[in-house]
Amino acid sequence: MRLSKHDLFQMGGEWLKNLPAELLLEVSKRLLHDVKELQGQVNQNPGNSSRLPKRQWVRRQRKSPRRP
Repeated sequence: MRLSKHDLFQMGGEWLKNLPAELLLEVSKRLLHDVKELQGQVNQNPGNSSRLPKRQWVRRQRKSPRRP
């Protein structure tokens, strides 16, 4: 579960200081999860991704026969 943009903008130094330890741990876990997921997306390239690069996808679309 990703934190929303709104959630992230609500967080700041003072907000974190006022959090009880249990909630601070939960926020830290969510942030760590989001960072790992986003790092995985950043490190993807056509060689290690199941998605086709856009250029190849367009070529395959053009080669497919048109249906009447």
